[in-house]
Amino acid sequence: MQFNNVEPKNDIPPEIQEEFILFMKEISSASARGDEGTVHATIAGLDELGVQRAIDKIISFYDTTCRYMPRN
Repeated sequence: MQFNNVEPKNDIPPEIQEEFILFMKEISSASARGDEGTVHATIAGLDELGVQRAIDKIISFYDTTCRYMPRN
């Protein structure tokens, strides 16, 4: 399963792959309207707490992924 340009099996550390896939399914669960995508539609339907939780989750994924990147 690929999400835009992210292939979880290749781009996400193994221990958070399932969590990432679940999050991506949740964050794109609303039906798109007009020219918006499913992520935009889902976020538009979140309350302030839901948006903050999504932001925190995205930052956590980024942090974990960066920790696994090879150092130069």
